[in-house]
Amino acid sequence: MKKKLMGLNRNVIVLGFTSFLNDVSSEMIKPILPIFLTVVLGAPIFAVGLIEGIAYSTASLFKVASGWYSDKIGRRKIFVVSGYGIATLGKTILIFATNWWYVLVERFTDKMGKGIRDAPRDAIIAETKKSLRGRAFGLRESMDRAGAILGPLIAIFLLSMSFSYQQIFMVAIIPGILATLTVLFFVKEHANHALSNLKFRFSIVSRECRTFLLISGLFYLGFFSFAFLILKTTELGFSAELSTILYLVYAVASTILSTLIGMLSDKIGRKPVIVFGYIAFGLMCLGFTYFVDVIQIAAMFILFGVAVAVVETVPRAYVSEMTDQKHEGTLLGMFHTVNGIVALPASLFAGLIWQFFGSSMAFYYGAGLSFLAALLLIVAMNSKA
Repeated sequence: MKKKLMGLNRNVIVLGFTSFLNDVSSEMIKPILPIFLTVVLGAPIFAVGLIEGIAYSTASLFKVASGWYSDKIGRRKIFVVSGYGIATLGKTILIFATNWWYVLVERFTDKMGKGIRDAPRDAIIAETKKSLRGRAFGLRESMDRAGAILGPLIAIFLLSMSFSYQQIFMVAIIPGILATLTVLFFVKEHANHALSNLKFRFSIVSRECRTFLLISGLFYLGFFSFAFLILKTTELGFSAELSTILYLVYAVASTILSTLIGMLSDKIGRKPVIVFGYIAFGLMCLGFTYFVDVIQIAAMFILFGVAVAVVETVPRAYVSEMTDQKHEGTLLGMFHTVNGIVALPASLFAGLIWQFFGSSMAFYYGAGLSFLAALLLIVAMNSKA
């Protein structure tokens, strides 16, 4: 395949653009959804955590299944197309929402689509040679985050034009449809060897990888939903427009840094960069417990962008290097599933802690687990990958 941008092949570029379109769609909704839930629909804080936790965890069960099955049949594209299509279809539910159960269904559907597509899509990206793999995952994440810039900008503009939340949800469906069509028509499926006798077994997971999956799971147990950051801004008295702007600040930071951080991990190794990302998230949590000024809070959104740029990029490259190519889909799916399963208690615990003990304790919870995960990674991992 002819080399393209930054030495990366066409599929990586197309999947990056697809992620951009899909995130324009999703990120038009995400900054305003917590406010829509609590203000318009009257949902309690714990319901926000319950919705996010159920959506991430239940749908994450699809990740290991889709990754394994894509290895088994030697095909990836059908899962990616289906995943984007299901997520887009689910957004139509929000147009008719009258209580928070509608939002639960939409969030579950959105994450089910993500669960179906993520591991096979990452396996396609992992076809990049090892020396460029961090760059490839970083580019996709940067494009994804670029969509997270444009999405909130569109939402801010529509809010200023007095669009209702339901009208914004309707507009958000359009780029989702375009994302699905982009994969369908422009991703070229490689001829992967079908493994009809492939069995799902844990023996393919090395000791090093099992250790990392446990540590990553511990970190994600405290990596609660971004929705709590938005709720914190409303607790501080910020308007919906200002909260969306702050979310945009995070999106810009993560977009700029994702590719750079991926390239850095190619040069100095994955582990130290991941440790840095865990620490960045912990510091962000501490900042939200003490800061109240809009400039200080904006700085914490930037720090959140740093953390996301790391944890959504480098661990995927790290895991993909721990097995042979024929098992990449399975192992990447297992990585996504482990992290997704703990998302239910992560967001649910954070919501309950917030409900009964206040927002500061919820952020202390996230900080403590992220610092512990960083320490364990430093101590327990022997690989220099």
